[in-house]
Amino acid sequence: FAEKSSVEIAPKTQLSQIDFAQAQDKILISTEGPDLEMIRKNDKFGFSQDEIDRHFKHKIQLRYDFSGYDSSSIKSPPAVGVHPRVLFGPEELIHIRKNLKTTISGQKVMAAIIKEINNNIRKPGSSITQGYEALLKQDTETPIHKNISIAYSALYEAFRCLIEEDKAGGAEVAKAITTIAIIDKMEIKKQIAAYKKKNPDADLIDFRQTAKHPSQNGTLGLMYDWAYNWMNAKQRNTVREVISLASSNMTFIGCQTLRTPGSCRSNWIPWTSRLVTLLAAIEGEDGYDPKSYERCVSAMKWFFALSVFPKGESMEGWGKQFLMSELAYIMARRGEIFFALENVRNAFRSYWLHALNPWGRTGNECLYGGPFTFYDSQGGSNNNIPSITDLLVFKKLFPRDPHVNFIYRNAVGENYEAFDHRPNFRHHFATYSGFCKAIFAMTYDEDKSWKEELAHLSRDQGLTYYGNDTGTMITRSSWDPKALYLYSLTRNIMGGHRYADRGHFNLYAEGRFWGIYHKMRQIREAYLPMNRSTVLIDGEGVSIAPGKSVAFNDLSLGTFVASDLKISYDYISNYLFRANNEQRDVSTHLPYSYNHFRLNPSDRPTWNMVLRDRPDWLTSQKPGPPPKRYSATSGWRKQPVLMKKAFRTTGLVRGKNPYVLIVDDIKKDDKKRSYEWGMTLADDVELHSRAYAKSPKKFAADALLKEKGIKTEDSRFLLVRMVSARGLDPQSPAEIIEVRSKNPPQKDRIIPKLVFRAKTDEPKFICIITPVELLGERPVTRWLDDSTLELSWDNQVDQVRFRYTNKGRSLLSIERAGKVIASISE
Repeated sequence: FAEKSSVEIAPKTQLSQIDFAQAQDKILISTEGPDLEMIRKNDKFGFSQDEIDRHFKHKIQLRYDFSGYDSSSIKSPPAVGVHPRVLFGPEELIHIRKNLKTTISGQKVMAAIIKEINNNIRKPGSSITQGYEALLKQDTETPIHKNISIAYSALYEAFRCLIEEDKAGGAEVAKAITTIAIIDKMEIKKQIAAYKKKNPDADLIDFRQTAKHPSQNGTLGLMYDWAYNWMNAKQRNTVREVISLASSNMTFIGCQTLRTPGSCRSNWIPWTSRLVTLLAAIEGEDGYDPKSYERCVSAMKWFFALSVFPKGESMEGWGKQFLMSELAYIMARRGEIFFALENVRNAFRSYWLHALNPWGRTGNECLYGGPFTFYDSQGGSNNNIPSITDLLVFKKLFPRDPHVNFIYRNAVGENYEAFDHRPNFRHHFATYSGFCKAIFAMTYDEDKSWKEELAHLSRDQGLTYYGNDTGTMITRSSWDPKALYLYSLTRNIMGGHRYADRGHFNLYAEGRFWGIYHKMRQIREAYLPMNRSTVLIDGEGVSIAPGKSVAFNDLSLGTFVASDLKISYDYISNYLFRANNEQRDVSTHLPYSYNHFRLNPSDRPTWNMVLRDRPDWLTSQKPGPPPKRYSATSGWRKQPVLMKKAFRTTGLVRGKNPYVLIVDDIKKDDKKRSYEWGMTLADDVELHSRAYAKSPKKFAADALLKEKGIKTEDSRFLLVRMVSARGLDPQSPAEIIEVRSKNPPQKDRIIPKLVFRAKTDEPKFICIITPVELLGERPVTRWLDDSTLELSWDNQVDQVRFRYTNKGRSLLSIERAGKVIASISE
């Protein structure tokens, strides 16, 4: 986008001050610094003036990209006192009603909403129906804060009545909402009193701790907004008073924090920014607090700006991350432009496009139901975007952006399957999804077929994504749906969730999953390294300390990344592996900055701070001195025996016969130990055959994988070959084991995992992975000498030449027809 014109804008520029007809297809640039008044008010967050000057006074450049923006997609709210107004006004409501009747997406989502409402409040004998009927009778003992579906049913019933212009139903739901407000008021007052008692010197109230849950995650404001025209004056005053109580003088995480990725990255920020729905519902009316609104804007703006890295990855990991763009849309209607930040746009244009499965969500070949691979909490190889509202909103804002259209198309499905799902009234993360699907129901551009659209978008993309902030590499043999696809994690930054996955890789080929990142919950048992494709030593693996990127090289025929995982093996998190009394006495901290782990250091001063000294993610306070004894679940300790080395080099070589090459230069010490090389597999993969080579000049061991439940002659196959592995057991050179992970209160998770085990002082694992046909040609591998490996097919011969750094990391170059086609160096 370098060719687009740029315009400098003032930091406080609002929508109303920009001529968007002029702004479209331009990049607007704003340079802003920290809020020094906020730093002063918070007593410098415990940092000295010298630390403030060194780390927190730098300027931050915000780039806004309006290419593809539709200036008619956002309307200003109507006059004060006119409803609806929060997410749409009366004029837009007419369009929404029409859209819900005439589009497939609209028809599906409205049918799903009505079905869910009927299953909740029109089901004789059900507790939710009884609760709703009690609300109509003004029963203030109705347990809406225990059985949360009761109040959320009223929310969706208000929306249905508004859409269907059901005056009788609207009058009824107005009664229910008034009773909800009365019940909410009692609970909110109780929570505020408890908060003030605990925090007597606080001049602001924490919304998350007091009013978020009792106001139904801010949706009391939407109930008021949608039922307003059916309420009488007394009902309006009753509900408005409670909304004011729940929204006045409020703050929350992100509102008054230092502007660093660590303190602006938590998904608690957008989750708690739902305060804005209360504020927008009564803006300009009695009890409205504009200062609370300004704090919401600050929290969301800097969350958008800093929790998403420049190339589109998120600090938390998109497995659980969500922008909650519907809240940004509410703010955009009121003049804020941070929805157009370039880093957020790059999530769609770059990272999400590469994280899309090669075959997308097309037909039955998407075996796991979701088209994306996102790591971290709730992430995996079958991941739907957790908050589809982000895409709904951006599709509305940027309908001419082909990347948004394609990602949206894959997220909702070719037949808009995502709109079939009924709203989830039992989970607060998903509460907004149902009505957002209805409000922003869009059709994707069908001018091109799925394959044509992919071909169009991938022309200028290249075959590789590399995230300098995370060390993530995604690369493929081509953009064909059957391409060989490799997804490699280094994890230069810990992110928000504690998965021990440094060095993990995913591998897809022939239009299906083979090696995957299993989707798992955010519980301790799911974090363990045996759940991922890493190397275990005597049963122990990487911890959650960052991995270090040491090299990356992307050539047209080969792409490689190298990681140093020594720190990840050497340091044990007390959270992940609890310390006993003796171990707590030797607890320590990580004496590194995030720049220590990056391939190219960031110029942001805070990236040079030692991790222990970084602002707390929740409060922005400087951490105090480490306690003499850490608890069993906090702090770090070093392994009694440190690794001599732990390098993993991972790459993909393209050609008529593409393959993945993984080299592990790993050694604990000089003792013989049990090394286990692992690759976590899709649930429907099995071991067809295995082989142990008697001559190490050819290879060490083979594992041929096939599709479970598919006839041999119809199955696809993947060859996993250890061309080098010292100390393998010849009786069992390769096997698929079941890794059992506790998953309370649900059944244990069972993960199939291909393992090669070696008993040695240094295994020297070198593995090639490539798709093959059962009766077709397989690569012939042979060591020409100690440092040269040859891979040959009838139509392709590659020679991999190895040499080593003084620290023992493999440097390699791959030659084909006398030319170097891939390499990784120092």
